Amino acid sequence: MFATAVRTLASVAGRRLSTGSAAPVAVAMFGAPGSGKGTIAEWLVRDFALGHLSTGDLIRDALSDADFLATDKGKAIKATIDAGNLVGDDIILDLLKPKIDVAAAPRIILDGFPRTLVQAKMLDAIRPVDVVLEVDVPAEEIVRRLSGRRVHPGSGRIYHVSFNPPKEEGKDDETGEPLVQRDDDKEEVILHRLEIFNDQKQPVLDYYASLDKVISVSGTESKVIYPAMRDRLIATGLV
Repeated sequence: MFATAVRTLASVAGRRLSTGSAAPVAVAMFGAPGSGKGTIAEWLVRDFALGHLSTGDLIRDALSDADFLATDKGKAIKATIDAGNLVGDDIILDLLKPKIDVAAAPRIILDGFPRTLVQAKMLDAIRPVDVVLEVDVPAEEIVRRLSGRRVHPGSGRIYHVSFNPPKEEGKDDETGEPLVQRDDDKEEVILHRLEIFNDQKQPVLDYYASLDKVISVSGTESKVIYPAMRDRLIATGLV
């Protein structure tokens, strides 16, 4: 129905780090919205030739399909996201199930799932994760990152008022058309999302910590967080 959000990196296998392991592995990225976990996941994909499954991409792919968006499920997902709330466990799992089979995706990073203890236990029944990588970034940094994003609706080009500003304020570089701030990038929505995340995160981390599966790295810059996280992941022997 809609395009898959799983991306395998066979084309970069020659550049991956040599760790001596090619066994199936499931890595879960864990962090607040805007923590940079997606960027770090992409770097892990690059270095270890893993598949990358982002629940955010999976949902956006679904909502870009006009037929799906016209369904009750599609409308419910869009309304939930626009309000800054998290999509329900059952819906996320329905979208994920076909993508996380070991035969279809033996070596994979899950980006954005599980977010709750219920999701973690539901995932365990289908495909247990081997390690959880927590990206711990202060809330004020996350608000600064997300609230400054601006998007060109026609192309999807993304700018940032501080980190990647357009040549002319508020205008797309290529078309000159107005840029917009997505509803879920508005400060009040970001703060609401962070509140939900913070309410749910500790039970998830406690659950995986009890299984000795958590690697946590704190910081404000992904380029600093990544080497420490990568080295600790290599030390597990999983990748």
